[in-house]
Amino acid sequence: MCALSLIEKEAIILENDADPQRILNILIELQFASEEGYIDQETAQLVAEHLHLTEARVYEIVSFYAILKTVPQAKYVLKICNSTPCHYTGGAMVAEVLETILEVPENQPTPWLIYVSQYSLYRGL
Repeated sequence: MCALSLIEKEAIILENDADPQRILNILIELQFASEEGYIDQETAQLVAEHLHLTEARVYEIVSFYAILKTVPQAKYVLKICNSTPCHYTGGAMVAEVLETILEVPENQPTPWLIYVSQYSLYRGL
């Protein structure tokens, strides 16, 4: 997958009728279509321009919603349970092993943005 071209970004915006009320849909589509999985400054400026919003308003929305990111994301997220039952059944040991194998601490992606490990509460099945 390669980086989105200006034409591809504009197509996503126009598919949503460049409607400011659909900004969340637009941003999510742009992020998931992006190779690096985040909203870069160029994309935020383009969205602001097409939706007749300020760039600051676009960044307010990006920073409000946890699903939207402003930095490149790892391709694979390895979630490690840190609830009480997981703690007593070796969750911390799993985290230590992953940190050793990946050679990066928790919440920091590997240099080529392939993996990142994160703690997560167990939510059941």
